[in-house]
Amino acid sequence: INYLVFIDYILMKKYPKVSIVTVVKNREKSIKKALKSTLSQDYKNIEYVVLDGKSQDKTFKIINKFKNNIDKILSVDDKGIYDALNKAIKNCSGDIIGILHSDDIFFSKSVVSKNVRFMINHKLDFTFSNLIIKNDQNKIFRKIISKNYKPGLLKFGIQPPHPTLFLKKKVFSKVGNYSTKHEICGDFDYFTRLFSFKKLKWKSNNIFSVIQQRGGKSDTNFFDKWKTSNEILQILKKRGIVSFRFFFIIKFLLRIYEQIR
Repeated sequence: INYLVFIDYILMKKYPKVSIVTVVKNREKSIKKALKSTLSQDYKNIEYVVLDGKSQDKTFKIINKFKNNIDKILSVDDKGIYDALNKAIKNCSGDIIGILHSDDIFFSKSVVSKNVRFMINHKLDFTFSNLIIKNDQNKIFRKIISKNYKPGLLKFGIQPPHPTLFLKKKVFSKVGNYSTKHEICGDFDYFTRLFSFKKLKWKSNNIFSVIQQRGGKSDTNFFDKWKTSNEILQILKKRGIVSFRFFFIIKFLLRIYEQIR
C-alpha cells in the first residue's frame, strides 16, 4: 500500500474524476502495455475511455479482453489521431482529461495521483511534466524536462511534451477541439491556442509522467521532420507568432543538449 497516496486521499476534500483517453489503430504489439499501464494507476477515480479506429489487426480483440475494466470502448472511423482524440474526449465525463497514446506507458503507478494533487494544490487549469523517449532497443533516447518551459519557446517550434498534459475538461471545452487540418502538429497548434488564454493558470510539474516509444509522426525521418517544420511555421503564422526556419536549428541543438547532459 502506498501510504503517502492514502494520506493524500484523506486530506483532499474531493477526488475529481480523471478521464484517461487512449486512441489507437492497428497497434496490436503495444496496446496491451498501454491498457495495463492505465489500469494499474493507484488513483481510484479514473474513467478510462479507449477509442479504436477500426483496426484491421488484433488490436480491438485485445482491447475487448479488458472490457470489464475499461469504462468506455469506442470503435469508430476517424480521420487521423486528432479527430480520434476529439471523438474520444467528447465521450469523457471527467473533471480532468489526460492522454496516454497506444505506444506509451505511464512512468509509474502514481502518475495520475501526483498530477491531480499538483493541480489541486496549485489551483491549476492545466499542467504538463517530463517525458522519457525510448528507442527500439528500449534504451533512453532523450529526456524532455519541462520545469523551465516558457510559452515564448513556441516561436522556436518547442512545445511542452503533449503526452504529459493534464487539463480540466472545461478548459478543453473553452479552447476547443484539436485541429484536424494538421496531420502531424495538431498538438503544437493546440498549445498555441491554450497559451493564448492568458487567464488560464498553469505550472509545469517536475516529475516524469510518460515513457514514449520513439517513432511518432514528427520523430521519424528527414522528410517528416521537414514536413513538421513547415506545419509549425504555418501554425505560428496563423496565430500571429513571428518565427523563422533558422529558429529550428536552435531547437535541434537543444535536443542534442538534452541527450548528452
